[in-house]
Amino acid sequence: MNIQEMRERKKELGYSNRQIAELAEVPLSTVQKVFSGITRQPHIQTMVKLENVLRDWKPDSRAVRVSTPNEPYYYYKLPKSEEARFREVAFSYGAAKEIDLPRGKRQGEFTVDDFFAMPEDWKGELIDGVIYDMTTPNMRHQALVGEIYYYFLDYQKRSGGDCRVYLPLDVQLDKDERTMVEPDLLVICHQEYRNHAIWGAPDFVLEVLSPSTSSRDCILKLKKYRDAGVREYWIVDGAHQSVIVYDFTDPENQVPAFYSFDEQVPVRISKGELVIDFAKIREALLPVL
Repeated sequence: MNIQEMRERKKELGYSNRQIAELAEVPLSTVQKVFSGITRQPHIQTMVKLENVLRDWKPDSRAVRVSTPNEPYYYYKLPKSEEARFREVAFSYGAAKEIDLPRGKRQGEFTVDDFFAMPEDWKGELIDGVIYDMTTPNMRHQALVGEIYYYFLDYQKRSGGDCRVYLPLDVQLDKDERTMVEPDLLVICHQEYRNHAIWGAPDFVLEVLSPSTSSRDCILKLKKYRDAGVREYWIVDGAHQSVIVYDFTDPENQVPAFYSFDEQVPVRISKGELVIDFAKIREALLPVL
């Protein structure tokens, strides 16, 4: 549910800003700024609380709320039929998505076996026992990953060595049964495979932001990658044409470097030998950026 849909729903229900603020437990001033358009990109937690109030689904008396550091989850009994059952509703910025999960467990309790038991056409990740849905990447997302991959592949062929670049692969990041991630692009210098997945932390990871995954990539996965031993992590934002680079090899300097698509960005694990020219990438992708 985006902000415009929230405005329409608010009008339909006849709620005032004050009523919504009280029901959502959000400051009245914040609600006023969101619905007036003063705040253009509300915090994800605010969006979740407002959407929870405005949706026509009502929590069952047995409903349980489970939350992770950056994405809340709610259990609802959906009144779609007499056989309405519990279904998990995962809220992300601007939308709420329903995910059918393996029965008998709650978020935080799932394992790699549950992850592989999901439908074949489903795409998602498992982080600390929580299953996250991932929508199909749009054209801009895929084009960006493809252009960047070309630079890495060309360097790999020229330089030789043990490092290999891959497009999305399952990564059993923490070498346990509770986490399986799928970065947009990764570099592995010492491969080890288990359960048909990379076992342990890649040396380099790149994620291209999308509206449904931005908070996870920038907060939750940032911490997971750092703690697992990833040496370098890039966050590429096609919408704002920017790149954030985290060099985790220097414990004394954890301040990220910020670049625009006007610049060339050196890959630190290559000791600067590989440089990604985002100005050329932007020129090549002008039709979709």
